[in-house]
Amino acid sequence: MLDPYGVGSATGAMSVTPSDTDEIDKNVHGVFVGVAGDLAVVMKDEQEVVFKGASGLLPICAKKIKASGTTATDIVVVW
Repeated sequence: MLDPYGVGSATGAMSVTPSDTDEIDKNVHGVFVGVAGDLAVVMKDEQEVVFKGASGLLPICAKKIKASGTTATDIVVVW
């Protein structure tokens, strides 16, 4: 379904503190990294991956931003 604001545009955002246990309770479609570093995530399909040297907006569907392995800061998720 297309959102009323345009194809692919975010309609919400929130800052995230990385956690090895807490899942994000939103339908995330992008992660913004304000200060570059490694970003360890659990994707919607349960795959774990580390984006090395991540910065800017990553068009990913993440359900968790892990503390272990994450050195990036100023992380914001969008949906």
